[in-house]
Amino acid sequence: MSKQRILIIAVVVLVVLNIATLSFLWMSKYDKHKHRKMKHKPDVENYLVRRLNLSPEQADAFKIAREQHFKQTHELQRSLHDNRKRLTELLSDTDTSQQNELLVNIRDQNIQIEKLNFQHLQNLRSICTDEQKLKFDSVIFKVVDKGAGMRRKIRSNKKH
Repeated sequence: MSKQRILIIAVVVLVVLNIATLSFLWMSKYDKHKHRKMKHKPDVENYLVRRLNLSPEQADAFKIAREQHFKQTHELQRSLHDNRKRLTELLSDTDTSQQNELLVNIRDQNIQIEKLNFQHLQNLRSICTDEQKLKFDSVIFKVVDKGAGMRRKIRSNKKH
């Protein structure tokens, strides 16, 4: 075998190894990022199914209601985020008219989101039996009262 042929084979092997290594690194970063995002998301749906002892039909209705709710609020949340970002960009601007307009928009969007959240909770509650409604009220009061602390409790309950 000539030296030139050996060098060509070596270069091809190295290129293939580099591509394989980069692909592996890219995929493992993607998986870690995806796993990290999911790890911090509380499993509210399963928590409520267990706590309220929902039937399979009720669990499906909860899931559908939650998906619809997130679709309804997604665009509002994104717009709210954009308005907050624009407001932050106006920190050095002395003209308050734009600031006031954005603040009014942010207030109105927050009101809309709170209304949608309230309607969503009413909808979820309507799926429950009378006995489950008592438990539902108790769980929701705890979530509202404790906020992030309740989300930590949900994650820790999931591990057990």
